[in-house]
Amino acid sequence: MLAWIETPQARLRLESERLIVTLPATDLAAEIVTEIPLAELDRVILTEEAHITTPALCALMHRGISVLFHTAHGLPLGACQNAEPRQGRTRLLQYERSLDANYTMVMVRRLLESKISNQRRLLQRLTSSRKAAAPADAQRTVDLLAALQQQLGAATGVEMQRGTEGAASACYWKAWAAFLPDAFPFECRSAHPPLNAVNAVISYLSTLVYGECLAACHRRGLDAALGYLHPAQDGRWSLPCDLMEPFRPALVEPLTLRLFNHRVLRTEHFEPQNGGIYLTLTGRRLLLEQYEKRLRARFLLDHSSQRTSLRDQIDATTLSWKLALTDASTFTPFLMN
Repeated sequence: MLAWIETPQARLRLESERLIVTLPATDLAAEIVTEIPLAELDRVILTEEAHITTPALCALMHRGISVLFHTAHGLPLGACQNAEPRQGRTRLLQYERSLDANYTMVMVRRLLESKISNQRRLLQRLTSSRKAAAPADAQRTVDLLAALQQQLGAATGVEMQRGTEGAASACYWKAWAAFLPDAFPFECRSAHPPLNAVNAVISYLSTLVYGECLAACHRRGLDAALGYLHPAQDGRWSLPCDLMEPFRPALVEPLTLRLFNHRVLRTEHFEPQNGGIYLTLTGRRLLLEQYEKRLRARFLLDHSSQRTSLRDQIDATTLSWKLALTDASTFTPFLMN
């Protein structure tokens, strides 16, 4: 269970084995108190205007429950968690592998093959379920993505692989946007800042998935700064940026379509700020409810006959990344059914 607390001046404290959430009083009602058993929590996210006591924070860390801090617009500020696993040998191997061009190329290829495969699968599903709304050239886009996926095997370096991924994303976004309602057009991706409502939702959901991947890296004792598709640079956790790529077409983009097409989010749930368009407090709450349902929903993996969830698969992909430090060919990122 995810606990997301973003009401200004909300307070979290520990009482026995429960997290007590107290919201500020209003003129019409007394303080509202929510009780969350610690045993049901996977993760806690707080915005910068919420408060948490030291005993509550320590109880969460004792149980390995990450506490992430975000701005009001969902941008990550930092995290608190229990002491990192003592994985010195793993990290030394990670550093060594990051300097191996052949190894990184194999890992990036497998990562991008899964991402493009998932993009194709999403477009196939959308075309099949919404035949009347499907763009005329949807099948051509699916075929083009298949050809670009094949090109990854012929790439001679990570830069060429990035170029192939860029070409795939360009045609994918154009086909994907055709399934949005007319009231919410989407011409191109803009993130800093998001320039329309669709980009606001994509950016917010991407930040949530990034947080999931960052927490998984820390749980597995990996250095989150070392990515391959997104090279290491100061001021960024690059490995979560890599690991989340296959989950964009599996989680971010289909959920964005659902939120708009089912009118969960409407124009009143967005507001202009700082040169961009952002979700309102009510909009963020509606989004988070749907996000958590999607992340926890159980489904059957075709290739393994295993019941799982997208949250489980984020952790499984991270573990596979770690185990593949000894053999890149064993890396198995998430593939949609």
